[in-house]
Amino acid sequence: MSEVCERGPQVELGEKSRGLASSRWIFADLVAFLVLISYLSLGGAVQVFPAELAIAVFGVVVCLDPKLRSLVSSRMFVRLLAACLLWASGTLVSGLAQGNGLSVLVEGVLRPMVVGFAAIAMAGVINSPARRPLRRLVVALSLAGFLGYSLQPSTFARDEVWKFGVGLAVTFLVVGLMSNFRPRSFAVALLALGVAHFLLAYRSLALICAAAAFAVFLMVRHREIDRRADQAAKRSSWRLAALATFTVVSAVSIVSQYDQLATSGYLGDKQQQKAMALTSDTGSSLLTGRVEWLVSVYSIGESPVLGNGTGLPPPRDAVVSAYHQYQEWGLTTVATAIISDPPAYHSQILGSLAENGVAAIPFWVLFGWLAWRAFSTGLIDRLSASELNVAIFLMTLTAWNSLFSPFGSGHRLLLAIIFGVFIALENQRERGCRAAS
Repeated sequence: MSEVCERGPQVELGEKSRGLASSRWIFADLVAFLVLISYLSLGGAVQVFPAELAIAVFGVVVCLDPKLRSLVSSRMFVRLLAACLLWASGTLVSGLAQGNGLSVLVEGVLRPMVVGFAAIAMAGVINSPARRPLRRLVVALSLAGFLGYSLQPSTFARDEVWKFGVGLAVTFLVVGLMSNFRPRSFAVALLALGVAHFLLAYRSLALICAAAAFAVFLMVRHREIDRRADQAAKRSSWRLAALATFTVVSAVSIVSQYDQLATSGYLGDKQQQKAMALTSDTGSSLLTGRVEWLVSVYSIGESPVLGNGTGLPPPRDAVVSAYHQYQEWGLTTVATAIISDPPAYHSQILGSLAENGVAAIPFWVLFGWLAWRAFSTGLIDRLSASELNVAIFLMTLTAWNSLFSPFGSGHRLLLAIIFGVFIALENQRERGCRAAS
């Protein structure tokens, strides 16, 4: 019997299972409700999101309750907890060694532990008897986005309503409502959303929708060719390579088209001014759209082992080094912007390494390995068509966030949901192995 147990019985996510108590339905509904109110925050030295903490507490309950633990128990479940504990412990040690304040220590320890236990709670929801659990969660994320914009809009959201306000919430809602569509129709809807985002100056989400649509097409093609799990592993490499190639080509195309339209004034005066600033040095915003990465790299170099502290700004020496490097490359506008207004870390992976050092590495290695494993062993094919539609979009969005977005509250929940999918799939695989043995 191979490690992936290809011939073991498969269990569809959200499938009703004999003997599961009604309390597990209530558990799934409670977690979905907490996601709905996840926009609520409490100010102070550390910004606290009570719903996130409550979801993490549910994750602890799942670990302690034998019946609920059966929904998530697997070797990957243990490895996730170990990686999160290592990250939190390393953050605490480095924070104490550098004399960071109490708020920095608390935020640093809470981040990996909240994500880890929230992921376990999400895995419990996904493997619960609840019908279409991923759809529930993505609709809850959508409503949270609308409520957050209505009740607690940020300064950015007031300034750019679509990009920082309701654009992602609308996308979540469409993804949830159209998840039952045939995959090809779902992919077409994603492409239509991508066009809308592009015209409304939300380039990153336009690219995410395009990449997710292509991924759905690839999965449809794979299932039409051969549904056997052992063949899934053979085709996973070209499938991922094709997706990566399409994403890169799409990124270049979308950025180029956006630059032309924006600088010509077709997208409004505000976008014209922004595009002209981004293209003033190179004629393209492809190299100037995410300039924070170099600051992150130099910040990692400042303290590669211990990190620089959670929530603290990048070290001044790192900012100065990035400034000189951009000047050397001829990106004068970018260099001036960085030195006058030092950016925060704009990458979850690079930012966590810059803030917490080597202690964060096992977490991201595990995340990448589980993502690869889900596709390379055919585990992802255990998902029903409707749940797969939602999962592919969320995975694409989370992949982008991990590379190019900060560790915001909504991003932490997204990361927990995707980790939850991986843990749920591993749990199903191990149950299939036991049933087949």
